[in-house]
Amino acid sequence: MCIRDREGRLETHKIAWGLAYDTESETRELPKVKLEKATHLLHDEAYDYGNLYSTLRSWQELRGNQEFWTNVLPSITGVLRYTNKMLGLADESGRAVPKGTPQTKARTYLRAWNAVEMQRVLIDNTNEWAVKFTHPMVNGLELREVLALPSSRGKVVWTSGDATLDRVAAIDWTAKVAYSCSAQPIFERLRSLQSEADEEFNHLLERVEWDQLCTGKPAEPGEDRSLDPSPLTLEEEDRLIVALTELIAVVLLAALRREDWRGKIVLYAGDNKNVISWLDKRQAGNDLACFFLSLLSALEVTYGFRVYGLFWRTYHNVTADALTRVDVEGVLQAEGLESLSMKG
Repeated sequence: MCIRDREGRLETHKIAWGLAYDTESETRELPKVKLEKATHLLHDEAYDYGNLYSTLRSWQELRGNQEFWTNVLPSITGVLRYTNKMLGLADESGRAVPKGTPQTKARTYLRAWNAVEMQRVLIDNTNEWAVKFTHPMVNGLELREVLALPSSRGKVVWTSGDATLDRVAAIDWTAKVAYSCSAQPIFERLRSLQSEADEEFNHLLERVEWDQLCTGKPAEPGEDRSLDPSPLTLEEEDRLIVALTELIAVVLLAALRREDWRGKIVLYAGDNKNVISWLDKRQAGNDLACFFLSLLSALEVTYGFRVYGLFWRTYHNVTADALTRVDVEGVLQAEGLESLSMKG
């Protein structure tokens, strides 16, 4: 046997460690057989909404596969923590038992189920497998490294946005388009979504005898209980609502510009540190923020772009700030911006 047969032929397309690499297109993807396996795994009844009797082994299997999927789907990294929370010590029957108080357990189950549903949506459309599960190899680099590549020239999209208790706005500077709309309908919908989430959480909490069902190891002193809801002061609640609204501004801009952002590197500059942190880590301690981050991830996977958050101070965010505070038409005209249709 010659060396070529033992070590492989010189080819531009090769499967290595379960991933298909293409050196001409500089991409890597999940082979079809791996995608079929992922489809069957995600639709296992162990992960169905309301199933409180799934085994620890099932969640461990899912977590191991998710780690592999992040090689081509880095956008789902933010939802892995919900699977992690399901990996507490099993009970005598082998059932998965999250740590923490009954409230923490119930919230852990809800978030884990919702995360699985999002992943099911991503993988169910087999016609888009080639798009959703093909990942540019350069995305394995840090942002500064990606921007330093000659091939990145022309792919960068600069955006910014702002939100107040009255208005929300966002700008695609590269395309010279922007929108500004009233925040009140968004706030009303946010409160409605939060009310629905609270009702769902309370229903789950009340219908299950958690102390009998979940007999696993209790939370240790000082353990991360970020999934537990914590009471907020009115001032904190207002800051959170503004942060959520600005995050929605980013997601709304992504939804409106999704087709034009295919294959792009989108840089969002904002003055809200919460939003920038959420975009950077792709996780949050708030249910609604987690929901919108998942929605953004779904848009990124489907349309092949990536949004990065960059913090800049308020005095640099002049135009986006003005779009939420003064005459919108005057600002658009002064900056040469076209009003973005909200119909997308």
